[in-house]
Amino acid sequence: MTYKVWYILLENVNYTADVIFDIAHNITFEPFYSMDLMDLWKINNYSTCKRMVYNMSYLDNLESFLIKNGIYFNWIKYKNEYIGIRIHPCTIDFNGILKDCMTFKEFSRNRFYMNIPNIN
Repeated sequence: MTYKVWYILLENVNYTADVIFDIAHNITFEPFYSMDLMDLWKINNYSTCKRMVYNMSYLDNLESFLIKNGIYFNWIKYKNEYIGIRIHPCTIDFNGILKDCMTFKEFSRNRFYMNIPNIN
């Protein structure tokens, strides 16, 4: 079994290099529910998946799904705004649930055309 951490962020934020580093810093220091999860994730070479979602209602629906299924997660906050969800290490493959969401690579290719305003 592969344990992965999933990062799901909103698309409507202009993720400059500084913003990405700040978010990554905050996410890294946010503890997991259990150190056992951290150990399992470490064994799996810190495997991660990152997706971009269209709007906050998508994140709200994802939150409901995670709560109903007892999956540990926390909200990602940047400058007092909720911008995403971090799903703690688990073996669940969320690709089916997030099939309509862009990967970070797709997002970086399309962000110019999406006309995303800067976040201050």
